[in-house]
Amino acid sequence: MADNNTWLSPEERAALARQRELESARRAAVQNRTQTAPRAQQPQATARPAGTKPTQTNPRAQQRPQPGAAQSRPAQHAGRPAVRGGMPSGVRQVQRSAHPPAPVRPGEATGDTKELPRYIHTAKRGGHKPPRRKTRTVPPVRIKLPPKVRAVLLAIAAVTLIFIILMICGVRYTKDTRADGSTIKFFGIANASGIQNGWISADGTRGRIADGNKITYSNGDVYEGGMTGLKKSGTGTYTYKNGDLYVGSFADDRANGSGTMTYANGNVYTGAFKDGLPDGEGTLTYKSGDTYVGSFAAGRKNGKGTYTSGDAVYTGAYVNDVREGEGKQVYANGDVYEGTFKNDMRNGQGTYTFANGERYVGSFRDNQLSGEGTYTWPSGKTYTGRFENGKIVEE
Repeated sequence: MADNNTWLSPEERAALARQRELESARRAAVQNRTQTAPRAQQPQATARPAGTKPTQTNPRAQQRPQPGAAQSRPAQHAGRPAVRGGMPSGVRQVQRSAHPPAPVRPGEATGDTKELPRYIHTAKRGGHKPPRRKTRTVPPVRIKLPPKVRAVLLAIAAVTLIFIILMICGVRYTKDTRADGSTIKFFGIANASGIQNGWISADGTRGRIADGNKITYSNGDVYEGGMTGLKKSGTGTYTYKNGDLYVGSFADDRANGSGTMTYANGNVYTGAFKDGLPDGEGTLTYKSGDTYVGSFAAGRKNGKGTYTSGDAVYTGAYVNDVREGEGKQVYANGDVYEGTFKNDMRNGQGTYTFANGERYVGSFRDNQLSGEGTYTWPSGKTYTGRFENGKIVEE
């Protein structure tokens, strides 16, 4: 039988050795006690007459002492020494008894067979494991909440769960700001390449974005083109609900750069744009065939430019789509005015040369000769004086 002591600690091995010594001593004492016990005397057989049955005797009755009889101590077996003087040293003298030794229970240490106690057999590798102490389990404390509080907590938990699911699915809510401080908002599905599908709002108008490059606004406008974040960027096409169409560059979510705007009324502008409006140098071609080539600002003619309408040509300054400042107007009939304009009319000092050769140099008011001036005829005759509403005022 294999020795199981290899799994024990030194202290447990020493305790086991002491237990084995005590067990060996106990077994030796039991063995000596058994050997020195008096042998039961065999009853001698007596002859019985022929034809008679043997009488049965009760062994217990024979061993039972008679009342009143003196009990005598059985004599020791002849030839055997007394046990009292032959007990090993260190072993307690055990009272002699005729009863056999108690049987060894399974699992108890027997000493000579090197069997281990039951608690050692059941221990895990590494030594004796003491029995686990029973712990007292405390019942959980249950807090009963009012129905309204439970409903609120359940609602919060449901909203949180829905939010987590949406985040896992790629749903996002983001904002972006233009250069002018206006805000763009987006709610929908986005990934590493940008926004894909969802809703976008800016300038009070809400739109539905699809495939990451097409936005259909609630007012009927449609954009299709490049996107950078939440802003329109690169080259794109913007179709307005009223029929206007812009094709060109976008930056900061608006038409910025070079592009072409085709208006619903038939006019076409090609040139520079800023924040969705013509701004800078460009050409505006009207449906009638008139053209303007020059400067624009905030979507209007501003600055120097040339307006051609058939045979009539104006070259000069503009302020908010009207002639304002110094300019030269060549009329279709051949007349030429060169001077100051105000409110899109001849106002101030200027020179008007008629196609028939007559000439006026002086003051103008609302396209009329008014004020002091000099009028010269082709014959060489001149008049210098006061004019009112295009007529000479004689004094």
